[in-house]
Amino acid sequence: MLNIAAPGAVSMAALLDAAGIRWCYGPENPQVLPRAAMDTALLETLLPGAAGAGDAEQMIAEWRRVTEMMA
Repeated sequence: MLNIAAPGAVSMAALLDAAGIRWCYGPENPQVLPRAAMDTALLETLLPGAAGAGDAEQMIAEWRRVTEMMA
């Protein structure tokens, strides 16, 4: 398995929604990062399209396939 960053950022809310997990926002916390993203420009130059797209539904589908294989 090779885990590489895909271009774009996906919110945790989008991942939870795609996984069908109920959630709600908690109280504001100054220690929580509002957004984290990786610069994948060099990776895209070296391996164009290899990382796929940063899409929540696709990421959850891949996660489910991997967890099923490991079960």
